[in-house]
Amino acid sequence: MKPLLVILAICAAGYVTDHWQQLTVPHSSSATSAAHVLIIYGSKTCPACVRLEGALHQQGISYQKCDLAEDANFRELIGKLARVGKMGGRIAIPVAEVDGVLVEGASIEQITKRLK
Repeated sequence: MKPLLVILAICAAGYVTDHWQQLTVPHSSSATSAAHVLIIYGSKTCPACVRLEGALHQQGISYQKCDLAEDANFRELIGKLARVGKMGGRIAIPVAEVDGVLVEGASIEQITKRLK
């Protein structure tokens, strides 16, 4: 029994050594943490955008909203889409940017999956 306890103690010490940074970060009750960045590009008149924002509020997920009616936000999104090879054509909104990854026609399910 004693050798088993020694092995468990060594394993636990190794785990703490390897993961000390994650273990010292305080956990929050919301689905996002300081490590995640969520930006929603959408429109006030888009029903899918309004539903997504409502679902994010309901789940307590914080995000930055960029209204595509503003030229600066629209140009920013077009630039990001061009960098990933999406040139011209239609854009399915809302577009969510989760930690730098763009998701067109984003749903609450897709966002929460990426935040985990």
